[in-house]
Amino acid sequence: MGQRIAFPIAEDAVDSPYAVTVNGQSIPVEQGTRIQATYFARFWASGPSVITVRPTADTQASFSLRPDRYSADAKIEAGTITFQVADNTPRILKAGGLPYLFLFPEPRLRAPDPSASQVIAIPPHSGSAAQHARRIQFAIDRMSTAGGGTVYLQPGIHPSQVIHLKSHVTLYLAAGTVLQGTGSPTDYEAAHGRRTLILVDHAEDAAIRGQGIIDGAGHILQKEHDAKGHIIDALSCRRLKIEDVLLRDPGAWTVHLIGCRDVVISRVKILGDWMLANTDGVDPDMSENVLIEDCCIYSGDDALVVKATGRLGLKRASHHITARNCIVMTRKTSCKIGTESRYDIHDVLFENIEIVDSSRGCALWMRDGATYSDITFRNIRMNLMRLPEEKWSGEAYRVSIQERDGQGKMRNILFDQVQAQSPHRSILFSKIPRPVRGITFKNCLWRAGVDGTIPHIEVDNAEAISFIGCSVEREGIRQPFTKRLVQGPSRRAVRVNGK
Repeated sequence: MGQRIAFPIAEDAVDSPYAVTVNGQSIPVEQGTRIQATYFARFWASGPSVITVRPTADTQASFSLRPDRYSADAKIEAGTITFQVADNTPRILKAGGLPYLFLFPEPRLRAPDPSASQVIAIPPHSGSAAQHARRIQFAIDRMSTAGGGTVYLQPGIHPSQVIHLKSHVTLYLAAGTVLQGTGSPTDYEAAHGRRTLILVDHAEDAAIRGQGIIDGAGHILQKEHDAKGHIIDALSCRRLKIEDVLLRDPGAWTVHLIGCRDVVISRVKILGDWMLANTDGVDPDMSENVLIEDCCIYSGDDALVVKATGRLGLKRASHHITARNCIVMTRKTSCKIGTESRYDIHDVLFENIEIVDSSRGCALWMRDGATYSDITFRNIRMNLMRLPEEKWSGEAYRVSIQERDGQGKMRNILFDQVQAQSPHRSILFSKIPRPVRGITFKNCLWRAGVDGTIPHIEVDNAEAISFIGCSVEREGIRQPFTKRLVQGPSRRAVRVNGK
């Protein structure tokens, strides 16, 4: 077995409901979200390892391990679950009524050399957030003026107000580092009326890297001050990279990209509280050439969502955006286009996405006109649940056109090799004279729930809706998809295998 070493942490150990070991070594468990509590444990990954998780109180709890494909080899005995991890894919575990536990195997990254000429190392700070923010900002400004370099936040807690990241500068958070927001709304106020912990404004070749934590203190912003605040806002940036960091407790959208180009977001973990409003995961907005890959997103609002809001006076399409190889878990919609649609959105790909224990699956919401075109959802596996307090919860698919500020249209929308188990019907509809049209389901699978039923698909004011090579599965037996699963006024506009 390859050796794994406990991940360094900056904060005091929490009173966790779980005890975790990796190859017999105890692994510290950290606090994820705080109101609807979640926990996480990280460990260095260097080869196959045996993970053991034991609830510290409820030894009779039943276990679930997500994504589902990893649960088959798990062994449960004497109130303990044991399984093997051979890659860096996150696992999500739940025992009975206990909170979710996220397990993050981490590759060992080489931190910057503090003595290098293009590195400014900043130790943790026990003083005020204002003082420490000035120290960090001075280092960023100095590096940017010098042509570029790295500002290295060393292990420990770094309290901070808003930071402005600039061109050619990398903000590197070492493992065991926490960049900690204060929760006071004025500490997040930035240019252009933004409220965020990190602002990247018209920067080129900037980066946020490392295996540290950026904590937005969203539970304080919202519950104590009735305010909102993002963790990262990027405005009209070029060649921005966000890699490996863990983004915790946003007070609104976690990462908002407005008018950006050539962005890579890779191996990022997001833990957003389900009890806080508007805590989206990643929102590319009027942006282009964006890649989001190998991320794990737990969000209280939409997880991966492409928009065209028109904010900051920009009038641009969102296009050539790819989200792939991600795990998402959300109280709202997992993979979404819209709702804001003031400008066109085209050439978007969601691919190889695991949607686990979420409220809604794939959706295109149009309210403000413009055109959605060439949108593909491919190789997506979803296991949804019905949340009574959430409207439209349990829908695998929602495609809707309504008028708020303009009448829009869609074309060339493809759902390809999507597998869904959902407790509620899906819907395709338009509430304007122009129908929803040009929607194709290809080689998709609908799985029955524990009660053996498969919810229907409702179509209303729709044209040119096609199902090609699709199937349904009950008790492990697959059969061809038939039109019996389609209901609604536009049922005659539906074609199944050309008929």
